[in-house]
Amino acid sequence: MGAGLMNISGNTAPIQLQGSSTEEAKAFEKYMPAVLNLNWGVWQKPLVDKILIKAVYYNNPGNPGQENGQKFKEWLQGKEGEPDKDPEFVAYYGVSVKWGKPPVIGAYPEGKDYRAKTWQHSSPLFWGGQMPTASELGRLYSPYQFEVKNANSDFFPITISNILSNDGTRLSPFGGPGAEQVNKIVAAELPFQQPSSLAGFAGCRLTPGWYRSDSRAAIAKRFAYQSGVPGVGIGNAFADPMLPADKVFSHNEIMGDAALGDFWDHGLMINDALWDSWFASSLAARPSSLGGTGREELKTVLQQAFSTDASSNRASGIANRRFMPDLQGKPSEAVVEELARTDEGYKHASKYLTVAGGFNVNSTSQRAWEATLLGLKKRRILYSRSGRPSVLNNSQTSFSRFGVASSDKSHVDDYGSIGVTQGIPDGEAMAWSDLRTLSDTQIRSLARNMVKEVKKRGPFLNMSDFVNRRLQSGEMGVKGALQAAIDESSINSTFDELSDMVIAPKGGYPNQDAARGSVYTAAPGYLIQSDVLAVLGNILTTRDDTFTVRAYGELANREGVVLSRAWCEAVVQRGINYVDPVNSPETPARQVNMKSGALEDTELSAVNKAFGRKFNIVSFRWLSPEEV
Repeated sequence: MGAGLMNISGNTAPIQLQGSSTEEAKAFEKYMPAVLNLNWGVWQKPLVDKILIKAVYYNNPGNPGQENGQKFKEWLQGKEGEPDKDPEFVAYYGVSVKWGKPPVIGAYPEGKDYRAKTWQHSSPLFWGGQMPTASELGRLYSPYQFEVKNANSDFFPITISNILSNDGTRLSPFGGPGAEQVNKIVAAELPFQQPSSLAGFAGCRLTPGWYRSDSRAAIAKRFAYQSGVPGVGIGNAFADPMLPADKVFSHNEIMGDAALGDFWDHGLMINDALWDSWFASSLAARPSSLGGTGREELKTVLQQAFSTDASSNRASGIANRRFMPDLQGKPSEAVVEELARTDEGYKHASKYLTVAGGFNVNSTSQRAWEATLLGLKKRRILYSRSGRPSVLNNSQTSFSRFGVASSDKSHVDDYGSIGVTQGIPDGEAMAWSDLRTLSDTQIRSLARNMVKEVKKRGPFLNMSDFVNRRLQSGEMGVKGALQAAIDESSINSTFDELSDMVIAPKGGYPNQDAARGSVYTAAPGYLIQSDVLAVLGNILTTRDDTFTVRAYGELANREGVVLSRAWCEAVVQRGINYVDPVNSPETPARQVNMKSGALEDTELSAVNKAFGRKFNIVSFRWLSPEEV
């Protein structure tokens, strides 16, 4: 079986079939790169030049049959005959990212539907191009599809220029004629400003533990490895179809290679590792102006954040305006010096920041959820205008996948399905925009469904419990609580109502429920829970640190007659300091042993083991009988 790209001059060599010892046809030459790269500008023209049939038609008004066949043979042998200056071709083949439309003839082997949730669990952003064998499961899970196309499409003849460039035909790696016809999509970003929540790192690539190995085997494996690495990870909890619903690890040899069969739920595990141990302080070096080349160093940012000068705007140093500085009785200069240390300073930021108005996700008050979400109205958002950041003054509640939105328009909301399947016609953004603007009605629906999820899944014991899916089969094992509420609110109805884009793969996935749904799940413009958590993540909590305590006392005589009564009320707040000051605030009660992986107690004093953090009295007052 020939493998490679066709060299037409090799067609004249005779081949004799001799079973397994048959010599490979010389017409197939080894021009195929070891790893396919979707950067068309690098290898597209050499590729097409090799497969282009050098001569098919001749400028001969006579009989196009036997006479032309003889001329073609003579031209191959170098005797005479000359090809047309503008030859045509009969077919081409290549690899492209799977698109949303149902399969067409020739697009998938045996007419089977191998589409997947390309943007989520089969992301081309993270996959390599090697595939040792085209197994059934491998075809399902891979983000790429191999296809053979003839010269005439459903709509118009395809020319060489159509393949080599994204011209008026809108051909692109994201689909051909009849597919999305989108030729530019912002799918990931390299942030130029600090994220204000852990979910701001959702686009970071999650890599397996052996990634740092420099062996040849590890390098080769990196190109082909997916293993549950989601397209949009931190802050999301989409179940991976390659993993049973109740597992975070499974071995599935999808490509006939045992080394490529280890699947881990990296998204779930990194949420578990991060959300209750780390936070994004937003204290970092940053650009001094929008789109400018100037830079504010970390120390300058810290001086702005913790300044005690009444005339200065302390909040200007803290990108997350819900954080308030608390110097803990120290001089501001000492705090700045402590946090400015590049090796250890970041570990101490939390003890100098308090949250103004944290929100407990275990709340079952719809009005409370509405207030929290509607508090984002009129939020100023950065967006890209002609390649430079600009400020979008928005009167609605908007979310963006990125720190700088790709457009100032919510194309999904503005254009409906045309923004999903046929590109954007305005000439300004020619892409799916990641910006989403929600109406007050949609926000109320989201709040209502969020309460339902809390009652169904709660109480959440910690933030990773809230962010992650349940390790069980059924609807709670497919996605996190916030994503479930988003989906129940029909916020992504533009995608979900395209019935031919909703898939139910019947392949060998261990978790069929995870594979069902819109092929556009997690695409730019498809609102996912990390988009919301990127804004709200740092103010959410699963417990309250401020409590109202009431006490009652009375004085009675020997006969039991009450002579006097008194009521009081105190507002107390859990602080960062331990009851016994022998332990510093940043000392954890438990920590992971990096060698064994075990969770171990730290060397806290007996008092601190028993009582933990100190409560501070915020206010105290006596109550009248009428107030009780």
